[in-house]
Order: sequence, then structure tokens, then C-alpha cells
Amino acid sequence: MRSKVRGDRIQSKRKALGWSLRRLAEEVGADPVTLWRIERGLRTPKVDLFYKLAQALRLKPEELLR
Repeated sequence: MRSKVRGDRIQSKRKALGWSLRRLAEEVGADPVTLWRIERGLRTPKVDLFYKLAQALRLKPEELLR
């Protein structure tokens, strides 16, 4: 089975940090719409963005996978 990014974990951690979608987008250098789609499972981030998200959210990369 292929691992998938857990958009709900990204959203949960983002909110726990008190960050808006726009703030997370600024932190990782991505478009807020792209992150919105990732959080809802409509899109999978490319590898570089995946690692930037994990770092910005202070998570281990494997914590973003199911």
C-alpha cells in the first residue's frame, strides 16, 4: 500500500500553532490554495514541499503519512 500525506494532520498542527493557511504558505513558499487542497486530500505535495511542511510544522516527515 502506498503512503499518503495526511492533510488532516497538517491542518490540525497548523491550527495548534495558531497559524492561518496564508502564514503556513509563507513559511514554506507555497500558494495558499495548494495547501488548502493538500489539507483536504485533493492534492499530494511534491517531495520538496512535503519536507518543508514537516519542518515548518515541527513534525517528523513520517508523522505526515498514513
